[in-house]
Amino acid sequence: MIKASLTEEFGEISVNLEANPKEVTVEIKNEAQEQKFKDEMKDIGFDVIEE
Repeated sequence: MIKASLTEEFGEISVNLEANPKEVTVEIKNEAQEQKFKDEMKDIGFDVIEE
């Protein structure tokens, strides 16, 4: 469901369900798209954790 809602805007998305916390891999092309991705994830209830 997460992938379906974001794939159209962000292209191919990979989700590692084995990791804790879960890992989402997506190709971000610029800072504006990165912020949009973070905002979209927050809107659907997921926080982005940066390493």
